[in-house]
Amino acid sequence: MKKLLKSVIWSVFLASIQACGISVLDVELPDGTPKLVVEGSISNLDNPHTILLSRSTSFEQSSSQYVDDAVIIISGSGGEQDTLLNKGGGRYESLIKGIPGTTYQLDILLDGNHYQAFSTMPKPPTLDSLSISYHSESLVREEGYYLSLHTLDPEEREGYYRWIVWKNDTLHRVDGIPGFFATLDMNKENNKILNLQYPTPFRAGDTLRVHTIKMDKQVYTYYLGLYELMINDGGLIGPIPVNPETNISGDALGVFQAVSILEKEIIIK
Repeated sequence: MKKLLKSVIWSVFLASIQACGISVLDVELPDGTPKLVVEGSISNLDNPHTILLSRSTSFEQSSSQYVDDAVIIISGSGGEQDTLLNKGGGRYESLIKGIPGTTYQLDILLDGNHYQAFSTMPKPPTLDSLSISYHSESLVREEGYYLSLHTLDPEEREGYYRWIVWKNDTLHRVDGIPGFFATLDMNKENNKILNLQYPTPFRAGDTLRVHTIKMDKQVYTYYLGLYELMINDGGLIGPIPVNPETNISGDALGVFQAVSILEKEIIIK
């Protein structure tokens, strides 16, 4: 249990969730020169893969400034290439098939500038099952049905993960926060299975859909920087806020991630 608590490092509040698990927050400091913000993801699922482009804004502005005049190309190390379709509102889509083990290159041409990023899609976990257990009300938990995820990834030395849950096709949040992030190093000893229990209960009849999302280390580092920025209270002893470390060149913000996803569904009876 101690290893589980150590490995499940954080749950992060994120502004939006795309179908393949992408979520990025613009954290540019107020009154700076506007920068390109990239929210990009490609996965092994058949869903359209999305790149969302916008400009960073000052702290006082609430509306996003989307970018609709860029040329975006995604290339794979296997030789595949796709020029994305502009769908409006800063959204660009690709139907390129994501393959685990492939390194993907993102190229963005905008206003004479070239932005570039690389991300390698990891292999998905070798085991991923769901179970439901009923618990009566107690001092430490509410009454209800609790979801547990069981996973094992013995093939790689370390893995970087995110789990998100939909209840009856609606993204589920805990205190406004969707998803858990973790490094899986505790199940390397004797191939021990990780058992992760979702912290809030569900009801009989609920249909739960779970995405186990595996990312590379650069993307994980980006989310870690985002988390550290969000918990900084701005006190005298706190660190000076900085934008999370991006994997995109050209002085852009955000992240491009190639992720592998296992999708499981369970009905509570």
